[in-house]
Amino acid sequence: MRWFIIGLLMLVLGCKKRDEIPPSITIVNPFAMSQFQIPFQVNVTGNAQDENSIEWIKIVVLNDALAPSSQEILIDANENSMEFNEWLSVDNIHLNSGAYFVKVSASDGENIHSSYIEINVLEYPLVLKDIYLISSNNNQTNLFKIDSNSLEFVNQFDGQFQVANAISKHQYLFIGTDQLGNAFDPNLNQNIWNWSFTTFLSTYFNDSEMSESGDVLHLCCSDGVVRSFTENGTISNTVYSSSQEYFDDFLIVDNYLFVEAYSSLLVRYLIVYFLESGIEMQRISLINNIIDIVKYNSHQCLFLEQVQSDIEIKMYDRNSNLSWTLNTINNDSIHDAEYVLNRGLYFVSDVGLRFYNVENNVMSTLILNDEFKKIKYDELNEEFYLLTNDEVWLYSLSTGQYQTISTSIDLKDLLLFYNK
Repeated sequence: MRWFIIGLLMLVLGCKKRDEIPPSITIVNPFAMSQFQIPFQVNVTGNAQDENSIEWIKIVVLNDALAPSSQEILIDANENSMEFNEWLSVDNIHLNSGAYFVKVSASDGENIHSSYIEINVLEYPLVLKDIYLISSNNNQTNLFKIDSNSLEFVNQFDGQFQVANAISKHQYLFIGTDQLGNAFDPNLNQNIWNWSFTTFLSTYFNDSEMSESGDVLHLCCSDGVVRSFTENGTISNTVYSSSQEYFDDFLIVDNYLFVEAYSSLLVRYLIVYFLESGIEMQRISLINNIIDIVKYNSHQCLFLEQVQSDIEIKMYDRNSNLSWTLNTINNDSIHDAEYVLNRGLYFVSDVGLRFYNVENNVMSTLILNDEFKKIKYDELNEEFYLLTNDEVWLYSLSTGQYQTISTSIDLKDLLLFYNK
């Protein structure tokens, strides 16, 4: 009889009705569609209730892909009604403007319920923080900063200058010489990492480029390898040239590497590789050396060749693996180029600053100056920085006006350093 009673009690307890009612949540603050400017703190207030007991409450800010944009706050509870009043910080300056969500979740131990409030977030303003100039002589490379139209010496690196990049997203500069690659933090005035390899060639770095995300630095090295570096100096990807071939100018678009390869002065190719696998996709033969290669769209690139005393502007299409000549410029030599989206191709040559409208096939000269050798575009302010041997020219696309800064140093390159 005793065992019968025990079994009956267990049956009754086992048949206890499961809690299927989730907690209810009321978010009092912030109001829906409130606007915030990064960095900001948002005060989240409200309450959660349950017919039994609230075990915990979690509060977080999510982006439009529902990924966390703040630290999550966890509140332990043991009450059937629980008020919350918490502050969340959103201080990632790399977050974009758009719709974000304050998410509040509550659990009663069996059920979880979440409520959302949509807010509008404005991104941290992009600012051109500093402009750096690079000179090189006597087997030394010097870094200067433009400060109120005068030059401030920043640092010196061993070796003759070869490549340079501003990695604004992670706040460092890369200075490549014929002896070493230096990742330098100008804010702290110190090296954060460096890199070198063994080569029998005098050229160490042939070309360099930042990824479109601003996270990865790609370096084309004289040993026939394109290496990709993270912000801490770790090599995240490598693409090797074929046997007896070497790489030169290159461009990376999406997950494709467009690169000029050569086995001799007379045998050159434009090759497309799958970036992540390093497998060659296709190639075309080149007659002349590529001076510069720039992105046109997701599957096409523009490349410029020097053909004796003429410049040839060509288009390459990855989908068809074909190239064709868009325009030939007689009696001129090209030095550097930039393609500006929705505008066209800008380049510096022995004539000066020139503009080529790809869609209309129209060429024009903006500034006559046979000493320009480098061009850098500031997309934020729609301005070009042009280098001669000892001058910096600033040209405004909107007004067509320009100004100059004279220096007493032998200029090699210019870096635009933003706050993010």
